[in-house]
Amino acid sequence: MIVDVHCTQVANAGSSAATVAFTLPFGTVASTGTLQQITGPATASNTPEAPNTVVPVTSTISTGKTINLNAPAFSVSLITVVAH
Repeated sequence: MIVDVHCTQVANAGSSAATVAFTLPFGTVASTGTLQQITGPATASNTPEAPNTVVPVTSTISTGKTINLNAPAFSVSLITVVAH
């Protein structure tokens, strides 16, 4: 069996959180996936003196044919899920 890994990227450049729903067009979608998310204040940045001000956080999320994501303000999110 061929296993396909699918990624969806979401950027929220707004000053408030947004809920986003995805309906995936695959026959079978795993019940969990991986979320990698970077978020912080609009003016935050990494510097040589503070290299970990903004860092990605990885977590496991519930997935399926429909995925609901809370995208924090000023964030980039990458959802990875196995589907076929």
